[in-house]
Amino acid sequence: MTREQKRPSKGGFARKIDAERDLAAFIDRASVTMGRSEGMTVAAWLDLWIGSLHDHAITTREGYESIVRLHLKPLIGDIRLVDLMAEHIDSMIVLLQSPAYAPAGRTGNRFKGAKGLSSATVNRILDCLQSALGSAEKRDHIRRNPMRAVEKPHEENKQGAFWAAEQAAAFLDHPLVVEHPLYAAWHLALTTGARRSELCGLRWSDVDLDIGLWRLSRARVQRSSRVVEKRTKNRSSERKVFLDSETIEVLVAHRRRQAGARLKAGPAWGGGGEYVFVDEFGDPVRPDRLSRNWKSLVTRVGAPDVRLHDLRHTSITLGAIDAGLPLAVIMARAGHSRVTTSLDYTHIADEVARRASEAIASQIQQHRSGRVKGG
Repeated sequence: MTREQKRPSKGGFARKIDAERDLAAFIDRASVTMGRSEGMTVAAWLDLWIGSLHDHAITTREGYESIVRLHLKPLIGDIRLVDLMAEHIDSMIVLLQSPAYAPAGRTGNRFKGAKGLSSATVNRILDCLQSALGSAEKRDHIRRNPMRAVEKPHEENKQGAFWAAEQAAAFLDHPLVVEHPLYAAWHLALTTGARRSELCGLRWSDVDLDIGLWRLSRARVQRSSRVVEKRTKNRSSERKVFLDSETIEVLVAHRRRQAGARLKAGPAWGGGGEYVFVDEFGDPVRPDRLSRNWKSLVTRVGAPDVRLHDLRHTSITLGAIDAGLPLAVIMARAGHSRVTTSLDYTHIADEVARRASEAIASQIQQHRSGRVKGG
């Protein structure tokens, strides 16, 4: 190497003594932070972390609280935070998937003869832990998040059940279904693919029946026995859903029947008439009650056994496969957030979205008698 070819400098300091001073200061700062965390247990940190989730939706926070209380604290809560290793988490995963495992305080029939928690449930627990430990690392309570070295269980891609167009049509035409107070909810779920929480949160002010447009922006979700109203699942879930002509007629008939029930109930009607789907007292129908009504009705009419959520699968399948609608239209209509990058830049014209509503409804309507139901 000549004098002109100087070796590149690898240091960031002009003098060695400056580098040593900076290193000493860093060690001092780290020692203070790690000393503060030295006696902190995983359980203690999880409590602090939950308390820091100010900007999270209440349902997200409550979900984390449940995971922490039922699973994380009982299994790894006594370990010192700075001592937690990937091996501890690996052992926890084995236990979570063990047939003998039951969450803390849960010993009812639900867990007798169980096969352990599913991979999807275990991964939700791990996602919660990863977020909590990530925050601990960011705040210098731990040097490295041990979740980085953990291999999560593989999740099987379970296909949701769905009805063929003929099955959906037969269900909507069944006399017991037509006369059911929540007929319009089943019809709307099939023709729009709306989520249960979105049906429960639907207000009359959200729907313009003159032009057939549902401005979907709210949902009512349930945590244990408590029901909370919130914004929809994510940004893409806030959307405009055009309604086909028959669905508009069904909702008009439903509103007319609701007004009659309210007049008949008199002072006993507790609701203010805001919500589209209500119970016998006029209060917005609870998500768990909507599901129980659905399950009971499916059993009574002898229809193929599917969950209420599977009507969403059915609607999307009818649009994508039977009606042959473009994927961009389907995803925008369903309010999905997992789409390709190109789809993020795709804009759906109102007229295209309106045609989508008619196309999906027509897949069912062509198998029906032609008269409007729910009146």
